Amino acid sequence: MDFFDLHCDTVSRLTEGGGIADADAHINLEKARTLGRWAQVFAVFVQDNAPGADTAYASYRLQTACFRAQLAANREQIVQCRTAQETKDAFEEGRRAAILSVENGAALGGHLERLAEFQRDGVRFLTLTWMGENELGCGGEARQSKASRVDALFAAVRLAS
Repeated sequence: MDFFDLHCDTVSRLTEGGGIADADAHINLEKARTLGRWAQVFAVFVQDNAPGADTAYASYRLQTACFRAQLAANREQIVQCRTAQETKDAFEEGRRAAILSVENGAALGGHLERLAEFQRDGVRFLTLTWMGENELGCGGEARQSKASRVDALFAAVRLAS
């Protein structure tokens, strides 16, 4: 059977130790042995408590470095895919497809120009917010809504295009 899972928090857990091969996390390669073709979106999760701060961007950098290291250590089994063709190629080679995402636009650290860097890193999904508030919007638990972020959102879309 084929599987395509749109979210797991394994990357943030791996920064605390362990490896993707047998980590005690949402998923690991050992558990995936029973699956057929498997594509997994791995989320880089950034906490709400640091929007606009260097710590949000530093968290992104740390987690993407961990993601790359784990894929390199297990390259026979899993590969980062940036396109549908790369996913098909991974499956034809008998490997798992890893797709990178970012959960919380706070990871940009307030710098929309970093979208180009994220794209080069292979990020294919980016949520605008998590539960709180950042430069791109307000999540479901934001205590107060600031002025409209429409201009910031349009700028982000233009940069990503």
